[in-house]
Amino acid sequence: MERAKDKELIKSFREFLEQRGSTELKACFINCLPELDRLFEEFLKTYFPAWELAELSKIFEVSQILRHNVSVEQLMQELVRLVHDYLGFRIVLLSLLTEDGQHYRRVAYIGLPWETFERLSRQLIPKKVITELFLERYRISKSFFIREKVPPQMEPFTYTPTPKEKSDDPAQWKKDDMLVVPIYGDAEEIIGFFTVDEPVDGKVPTKTKITTLEIFSALAGLTIKNYNFYRDLQEKLIRSKVLFEISSFINSALDLDEILRQTTRTIRENLGYLWVGVLMKDERTETLYVRAQSGLEDERFKGVRFETGKDRGMAAEVAITGRCRFVNDLEKYDGPYIPFIEGAQSASAIPIKKRGRVLGVIDIESKDKNVFGPEERKFFRTVANQLGGAIENFQTNEKLKKELNIRTALSELTNLISSVLELDRLLRTILDLLRSFFSYWDVAIYLMSEDGQELILKSYVGYEFEEKTEVKPLKVGKDGIQGIVAATGKPLNIGDVRLFPIRSVCGKDVKSELAVPIKKGNKIMGVLDIQSPKLNAFDDEDVRTLEMFAPHIAIAIDNAQLYEKMRELAITDGMTGLYNYRHFMQTLHRELNRALRFGHPLVLMMLDIDDFKIYNDTLGHPAGDEALKAVANIMLKSVRAEIDFPARYGGEEFAIILPEIDKKKAARIAERIRKRVEAIELPGLDKLPLKKLSVSIGLASAPEDGESPARLIKSADQALYRAKCEGKNRVIIFEKQK
Repeated sequence: MERAKDKELIKSFREFLEQRGSTELKACFINCLPELDRLFEEFLKTYFPAWELAELSKIFEVSQILRHNVSVEQLMQELVRLVHDYLGFRIVLLSLLTEDGQHYRRVAYIGLPWETFERLSRQLIPKKVITELFLERYRISKSFFIREKVPPQMEPFTYTPTPKEKSDDPAQWKKDDMLVVPIYGDAEEIIGFFTVDEPVDGKVPTKTKITTLEIFSALAGLTIKNYNFYRDLQEKLIRSKVLFEISSFINSALDLDEILRQTTRTIRENLGYLWVGVLMKDERTETLYVRAQSGLEDERFKGVRFETGKDRGMAAEVAITGRCRFVNDLEKYDGPYIPFIEGAQSASAIPIKKRGRVLGVIDIESKDKNVFGPEERKFFRTVANQLGGAIENFQTNEKLKKELNIRTALSELTNLISSVLELDRLLRTILDLLRSFFSYWDVAIYLMSEDGQELILKSYVGYEFEEKTEVKPLKVGKDGIQGIVAATGKPLNIGDVRLFPIRSVCGKDVKSELAVPIKKGNKIMGVLDIQSPKLNAFDDEDVRTLEMFAPHIAIAIDNAQLYEKMRELAITDGMTGLYNYRHFMQTLHRELNRALRFGHPLVLMMLDIDDFKIYNDTLGHPAGDEALKAVANIMLKSVRAEIDFPARYGGEEFAIILPEIDKKKAARIAERIRKRVEAIELPGLDKLPLKKLSVSIGLASAPEDGESPARLIKSADQALYRAKCEGKNRVIIFEKQK
């Protein structure tokens, strides 16, 4: 083994321990460091017989690179470099799926002249052409090894390979050979691929090398997915920031021209467009003129008028129709368009409207294609709405306050996603936030049951239900407005619930209701429901607001539910469903300290299954496991829910912490458990000495039998030992020896 590689792996392992390892594991690592070389070599020989250390080192290096905060372009170039340097291919190309999902573009390379790569990067490869290459006869693992001249449809998108000597050796790399390693995204979609050529050793790559390439490919896919997620999140934050700044301009500026100038400048500088302008509409002359712009230093064209109407340009058409136009490729636009700045590849025109009237048009030009997606369209519609109010003499103060509230509330909700992980507290905080910012008085959150058939009311504020009203789970698609929304995945705004054909599940005196689905992707997680004693209390603005909040609420709920599941797994014994030993000890310390501090009683019960080893050895471990589960189930049914703490202490031994109870009452619970265990029917119980399943139980109480966890456990264990000695299948209360 190479010492440098050893040290690099040890360093990576040490970093892993620092981030994830337990204290005991770290101590073990430090103590055993002198032996690590030998142990790691044995590990590799045992578990990775086909892999050499160099291969693992490459994977480690890729993982290290992916942790760096660099752009996706740099990461892709690094992956190409690693394939070239470590896997020994002179030519490596990396192609990624374009935003339209119909083409692949070369984004990184090594081993080709710049002019060749520049030509290839400009040529988008139709997705269909690549798909036709992925035939089963070419498949090796998840890769495709093509040993023949590429099909004619692929020839325009490739390069001229280096001539090679002819050889009949199948292991020799030939001139027309090409290895393609797909990069898979979600649902096994091919989002890109590596193309490698000219191996340094002149040989067809081994299975190990192909496997390493596929691991690189998987890491590339993960990188792209994570990068896109964070890029989208960052873009959303930037758009929110821009909207906030525009709101600030409108609220603070006294001059309309200053508002428009600041708006165009902020959009262009933050979002990177070539040109942003506001064209005002003169209804008297039916013309448009540039009132404010950012992107051109020469403003002599300000005041120049453009006639409105169809076939007179994109902005002129929008001024008449009042409908947005988003053109992601100006080369394919079939109408007349003269760009304000040379080099524009895409453009959009968004009407600025108020009360149905078009007041002007926001015009945007970009140097890139395909930049106006759903989020950008929503963003510019929001900007247009804000400007519409400003243009009408700042008479939309209430609307602007609500927009500001949305941004601020979304910011607070974003903080909740990472700071509040207890589900009940999270839901209540969300409801309080909606109440505080938007004056929604009666608000509720329903969550979907695990089987997706019912909605369960998890949290609400303001609701006043009729007396003796039992709030039952709602059938999805059948019960109430909430059930309909959960089934359709679409919001429902009912101005008068009395006229709704399906009985609504409402609070007292409710007249109108708005319900919005809480969705993460296509998965419906629940319903956000608001009600009002007024008729027609909610409008389209309320629908938009709640729809904006719902995805963030879904993320927060998903995080909280995941946290609860992880916490449950961390404190629960996997076989029996009881608390595990670690959580038992933590709880015993806490409950004992509380009992001693306030002078309250506490009893510790220790249980042990009699002759369990005989049963386990005779009938086997599966039967023994069923016996453990049966006893645990009886314990759960016999104790006080959410008060007592039943746990698996170890092996066939159990323990129960009983707060706020004396020995006499605890003995009754113990006797109830003993009798129920005695009545268990399982196969093979006649093999036991007592011919039945039984438990011996020992009880000890604080403070008289112990004021520390260790002392209390010892006392209960001594009582348990007495129960065993006196014939088993009995309850013994600890008594101090005289």
